[in-house]
Amino acid sequence: KELNKASGMWSLKSQFSAQKQGKWPKPALQPYSADFLVVAGGASGGPGVGGIQGGGGGAGGLRTSFPGGSGGGGASESSLTLGFGTYPVTVGGGGTGGTGPRTGNNGSPSSFNPGPAVITSTGGGGGGIYSSNDPANTGAPGGSGGGNGMTNPGTQNPGGAGTANQGYPGGASNNGTPGASVNSGTGGGGSGGVGQTSLPQDAPAPTKTAGDGGVGKETSITGTAVFYGGGGGGGAHPAYTRGLGGNGGGGAGAIQPSIPAVAGGANTGGGGGGSAPNAPSPASASGGSGIIVVRTPSATTGFVSATPGTNTVTSTPCGAQVAKFTVSGSLVLSQY
Repeated sequence: KELNKASGMWSLKSQFSAQKQGKWPKPALQPYSADFLVVAGGASGGPGVGGIQGGGGGAGGLRTSFPGGSGGGGASESSLTLGFGTYPVTVGGGGTGGTGPRTGNNGSPSSFNPGPAVITSTGGGGGGIYSSNDPANTGAPGGSGGGNGMTNPGTQNPGGAGTANQGYPGGASNNGTPGASVNSGTGGGGSGGVGQTSLPQDAPAPTKTAGDGGVGKETSITGTAVFYGGGGGGGAHPAYTRGLGGNGGGGAGAIQPSIPAVAGGANTGGGGGGSAPNAPSPASASGGSGIIVVRTPSATTGFVSATPGTNTVTSTPCGAQVAKFTVSGSLVLSQY
């Protein structure tokens, strides 16, 4: 008796025919764990208006389940359980640079909706224009907080607050010796560190500097180590050195009157640099847009795609599939 005639057996010819017609049974995709990275848009720095140097913009909040921890010193969150379906992704834009008269513009939140709960990271806080007792002038709260602007004698204010488990505060104002102003902005907070303060006018010349942006957070979820969420640097008086942007897309501050502020890096969530009066552009620099990454394990029996086409899916050397979203779209998990 021929084997291909035995009861319950498929002949090779029948198998090939069924596969060609799409009738061959497909393996069921069981729910599996996937890791995520959600980075919000960074904020713009404080504008250079009325003789005042602006603070650096805060970085967008950073949440992740991948080993290494979330922003603001938070622990890694729990991995996701996913199955077949379409999952909405929203990538937050950076705060737009401007000329005031108030603080810079906050970044927009980023979110991933695996259901039932939505994972949302908070946009960065705008950089301040003046460290006074008016909260509308100081660094704004956000995923990471904005830095403060120029400080008058006797004024010591904290920078904008960061969000727990997402980012750090902006740099605090510090007038140093009583009677000494600080004619430069502090740094915006980063996902991996606090924004730095600026030093007062009576500081020694080599150390007279605006505040650097806080450092971002490093993660290898894509298969390569990358920093995200650096804070923007503070804008500087001519006698100062400008604040540098934090590693992770933070933009450097301006120097009055010759050097403009630098925007946060695209798809890093970095904060924009604070501006300075009479700089080539008194407008502060915009924050960088956010990014979302979803990493599925190598054992996945299904097809991973990302829409629209500007988003990508790549494979790591270990076989994991990495969907990277630089614009809003959808993660689609389907059968082969």
